[in-house]
Amino acid sequence: MDSVRVSTFPVSAQARPAAAPDSSLTSHGRPPHANAAARGGALPAALAFLPAHGVAPGPLLAALEIAAREGIRPEQALLSHGLLGEEAYYRALARHLGFEFVISPATGPAHETLQHRWAAAIAAGMTPLTGEGGEGLRWLLAPRGARIDELLTLNRSSRLQRERFVVSSPEVLRESVFNASARAIATRAAMELPDSAPQASAHGMRLRPRFGLVLTVLTLCGALHAMGGLWLALSLACGVLLASAIVIRLFAAAASCDAHGHRPPVLRDSDLPVYTVIAAIYREAGVARQLTDALKALDYPASKLDIKIALESGDEETLAALRELELPARFEIIIVPDGKPRTKPRALNAALALARGSLVCVFDAEDLPQPRQLRDTAEYFAAAPPDVACMQARLAIDNVHDSWLAAQFALEYAALFDVINPG
Repeated sequence: MDSVRVSTFPVSAQARPAAAPDSSLTSHGRPPHANAAARGGALPAALAFLPAHGVAPGPLLAALEIAAREGIRPEQALLSHGLLGEEAYYRALARHLGFEFVISPATGPAHETLQHRWAAAIAAGMTPLTGEGGEGLRWLLAPRGARIDELLTLNRSSRLQRERFVVSSPEVLRESVFNASARAIATRAAMELPDSAPQASAHGMRLRPRFGLVLTVLTLCGALHAMGGLWLALSLACGVLLASAIVIRLFAAAASCDAHGHRPPVLRDSDLPVYTVIAAIYREAGVARQLTDALKALDYPASKLDIKIALESGDEETLAALRELELPARFEIIIVPDGKPRTKPRALNAALALARGSLVCVFDAEDLPQPRQLRDTAEYFAAAPPDVACMQARLAIDNVHDSWLAAQFALEYAALFDVINPG
C-alpha cells in the first residue's frame, strides 16, 4: 500500500480523494464556451434558448463574463451565482425541448436500473421515472455541463422520443432518486467501509478478549502492589513515560518556530479546482442562516463550490429554516434516508457519494471559516507533493470571554494547533 502523508498548514481540515477531471474543460483549464464568450461570439447553446423564454440579457452577459474569468461553463456561472434560479432555467429548457417539466420529486418504486447505481444516476442527470419496463418506461432528465449541449444536439436532430422523457431540476431528480433508493443509500452510508475493507472497520469487533486483557492487567497490578518494590519500579517507569511525552511536546514547541514554511504560488480563479464542502447538521435551525452566510462569504469562485448540507430525515425544522433562505444552486440540501446508526459520519458518507469536487472539506454547523480558507488550501495542495492527502486546519475558540472553562478550551486549542501540531 502506498504511503500517504498528513501535513499541517494554517488552513481548514481538508481531504483530497481521487476525482476525474471535468471533460468539458479545454487543455488550458477553460471550457470552450468561456473562450468563445471572451471573444465576443454568439451565446453558447446552453444559454442561447433563454432569451426566447423571457430571460433578460443582463444576467446572461454577466454569466459570460464570470465564465471567461473563472474558466467554467456559462450556465454554471448563471446558476451558481444566483443570476437565474435553477427551476426557472430547467423549466425554460423543458419548454425549448418540448418536454414535460416536473416540479415535485417522484415517489414510485425503484427501477432495476438504479439498484446500487443511484450516485451514478444523479451524476449523469438521468434516472428512470417509474418501475415500469418496456415501452412504458420514462426517463427523468436534469442534465449538467456538457450533457446539456448533447441533449440540445439530439433534440435538433429529431432523434428523441419526447413522450419518453420529462425534465426537472437537479434538486428534484436527486430527491426522486433518494426516494426510490432510500434503503440502498442508507446501507451504503453505514456499511460501505465494513463491507469493502472489514480490516479497517470497528464494526462487529469482539470485546471479550479485551475484557480479559483488562482483568489480567488489574490482577498483575494487584500482585505488584503486594510485592512492594516492584510496584515502586512500575510507578517510576510510568513516570519516565509521562516525562517523555512532555519532552516530545517541548521539542515540538521549539520546532514549530520553523514549521510554517513559505506560502505557495497564488492560483488564478480559472486554475482553482472544484471544491466540495459538506456540513452535516441535525436540529440546527437556529444556526442555519449563520452557517450559510459563512459559506457564502468564502473567497472562492462560486461556480466552483459544490456545497452540500446533509440533514437527517424527519428534521423538518432545520429543513424549513434552510428553504426559507432561498439558497443559490451551489447549495444542495441532502436529506439522508432513515437508518442506523443515526450519526454524523453516516450523514457525511451519504453526501460524499455525490461530491463533484476534486477537493473536499467538512464543516460543523457552528463553524465560521476564514474567507480565504479554501483558496489557501487549494494553493497548498497544488504545491504539495503527491503523497499529501489531508491538511489540518488551525481551529480557534471564539467565545474565550464567555467563561473560565471557555478560556481553558481556547488555551488548549491554541497550544495544540499553533504550537504542537506544526512542530
